[in-house]
Amino acid sequence: WPAITNIAWFLADKQLVEQTDNNLTLERVTREQQGVEVRCAARNKVGMGHAVAQLNVRFGPTIQTHPSSLTAKEGEAVSFHCQAESNPPAEYRWMKDSTLLAVHSPTLSIVASSASSGSYTCLAQQAGAPAVTSYPAALQVITRPHIWGNKVGFGLVGGQAKIECRVVVVGEVTLRWERNGEPVSGEHEVTVTDNDLEKSSELLIKILSASDFGEYVCLAENEVGKAYEVFTIQKQVSRSNDCNTKENPCRS
Repeated sequence: WPAITNIAWFLADKQLVEQTDNNLTLERVTREQQGVEVRCAARNKVGMGHAVAQLNVRFGPTIQTHPSSLTAKEGEAVSFHCQAESNPPAEYRWMKDSTLLAVHSPTLSIVASSASSGSYTCLAQQAGAPAVTSYPAALQVITRPHIWGNKVGFGLVGGQAKIECRVVVVGEVTLRWERNGEPVSGEHEVTVTDNDLEKSSELLIKILSASDFGEYVCLAENEVGKAYEVFTIQKQVSRSNDCNTKENPCRS
């Protein structure tokens, strides 16, 4: 077998002219060189032979695709997706708020509900190394509006009174006031405020008459359903009436 007279090394078809030994030494490799072809060409007086291999560069995970926030109706199936780059491939986990979920996949599929709404985070990890975390993604669930707040307002004839209907809801919602099955007339002032997940409608009666006391209905409607609550404007008892009795005489 004739002795080898010349050895040449090639990295991605580019000759490494300084490498002429039996062993190839690369002082620094990067993750971008993962899978790059390495070729050795050896020559003797009979001819030339070649051997080919690929670089196997080990590197920890980085998140390439972060999950995106979603808005869905209650009962709809939704999916979050996460993709990490690493060698060897990373294992995936998911967290909802601060709770670790029993899911080991780059895709998390869930059903939208009040219980599943929240913040989701993807974790990618290699054995023996700390996990890397994606940006959080929120699931907002469109449910039937929920009305809350103080349902009683007070006033005196000739004075002002106001009641406020506050609604917790995701997405668009329509608010309106009714009395005795009819829309509240335009002589009363209605102000609607929209702040993220809470909307409110304030009904202001600037000059109260005796007929203005009683019940008013706030109705909220979105693409999922409707809700309503009864509000009341009551006559305010003056301080003089409060104390003008034998049991509670006025004191100076």
